[in-house]
Amino acid sequence: MRVDEASMISNETYDQKNKIIFALSYFLLGTNFRVNNLIFDGIFFNFRISNLLNQKIIYPTDDQNKWANKGTFGNSRYFQATLGYKF
Repeated sequence: MRVDEASMISNETYDQKNKIIFALSYFLLGTNFRVNNLIFDGIFFNFRISNLLNQKIIYPTDDQNKWANKGTFGNSRYFQATLGYKF
């Protein structure tokens, strides 16, 4: 096991094949805003932001995923809006 300069920047440790074998945890922050009875009774609006701080997330993979030998990316910041009817 070795730690190279890239791991000091990205908080990950790589083995001799340049594969992630250890990754630190991430702090993810999200928010949600919901309005009930928006126009009529039962109509709601929901707005959600995930990964508010836009953290770079890389999940380690195993040898079964040759195409993702350096890990797979998690979601960056994303927004979701929902309009619905509660019955």
